[in-house]
Amino acid sequence: MVEWGILIATYLFLGGLAGGLFASTAALDAITRGGIRRTSKLGALVSWVSMAIGLILLLADLGRPEHAFRIMLAPHMESPMAWGAWVIVIFTVLGLAYWLGLSDFGGEPLKPLRSALNRIKDLLGALGSMFGLMTAAYTGILLGFSRQSLWRPWALPVLFTVSGIATGYAVLMYLVHRTGEDVGLSPAGLSKVELIVGVIELLVALLYVATIPTPARGAIASLTSVNGVLFWLGFVAVGLIIGEILLPAISLRTPEKAPSPALVLTTAALVLIGGYILRYAVLYAGQVA
Repeated sequence: MVEWGILIATYLFLGGLAGGLFASTAALDAITRGGIRRTSKLGALVSWVSMAIGLILLLADLGRPEHAFRIMLAPHMESPMAWGAWVIVIFTVLGLAYWLGLSDFGGEPLKPLRSALNRIKDLLGALGSMFGLMTAAYTGILLGFSRQSLWRPWALPVLFTVSGIATGYAVLMYLVHRTGEDVGLSPAGLSKVELIVGVIELLVALLYVATIPTPARGAIASLTSVNGVLFWLGFVAVGLIIGEILLPAISLRTPEKAPSPALVLTTAALVLIGGYILRYAVLYAGQVA
């Protein structure tokens, strides 16, 4: 019986995307010493909006949102849901503060607050990245505390985290292309990072499949099941091999030339589609295994 459906799958995807995008944005902003203000502001905003939408979908799926607030206000310290709720809240607050420090929101009345936040931007970025990656990992850890064999392997939170970084980085590269800001790295350097992340994610995906208990492995590893087809063709083939490995490799053939707008957009789209299919396939397969 499928109890967690499309809303939870979307929440898992948006949580990973938000964490990965914020960490990628803060890292690139630190590397350029704040030289990509427009890109950083957009990256932080998209990250925060993604997390906010994900939380709305999660609360909508719960049916009784007050349960979530009860978990936070009266937490059981041994409960992964209580820890996860606080991690997400802290990440959301840090992300909002980071964006506010870069923005012009609120005009003159909020200028002192924005200036104060901008002065500690690097600290907010470091802390936000830590809690963002914890949020991406938590989506897999939460599933692992269930009784479903498909969700119990330790490699699942790692896979969700690396996937969050991959989707976030893909969105960040699209934003860099749109703003046209100089990030201090060559087009080849940016593509190499994407390719390396893709190779790592592919290895972790194979490790995850290998660590699934044998009785449940067929639900995701076999091409005779719908979720297996989605996992191998939608996530691995389209999102990973084509989106994260082959297309960046094509960009490396002309290392001094920036990739075309069509290539950047196609890469980001395929990586995002693959990241979503990963959560969808794992979530649904785990409930029918």
